[in-house]
Amino acid sequence: MVPLKTLERLFKYDEADLPAQLRAQRDLNKGRIPGIARYIVDNPSEYVLSALSATIDGAFAFEPAVGQRSVGVLAIDMSATILVNDGQHRRAGIIEALRERPSLGDEKIAVTLSRTKDWHARSRCSST
Repeated sequence: MVPLKTLERLFKYDEADLPAQLRAQRDLNKGRIPGIARYIVDNPSEYVLSALSATIDGAFAFEPAVGQRSVGVLAIDMSATILVNDGQHRRAGIIEALRERPSLGDEKIAVTLSRTKDWHARSRCSST
């Protein structure tokens, strides 16, 4: 779970400084963003958004909680790039909504993270 106010800073989407191999495959349709933002702003206590999917290109470590395998703390190096692969329209809509209603910044959204090399391997397999 990630606070909405951190999305713009932590999660990238096709910024010009990203290497071509890290850029997401789907173009951002800017016409969809205002509708998503309006939905969030108009329904601050009832909006529902599905999880974002992103890849990590950089160092990270997972420390499981005592007695757990899949629950714990994920530490990501601050120089790593976290790239949104699915949910780029939701990310952009959230960022726009926060400009109008900054009080939503502490709300959280689920994010599914993968390593970049794992994502590219799955993408190659699914495209054949």
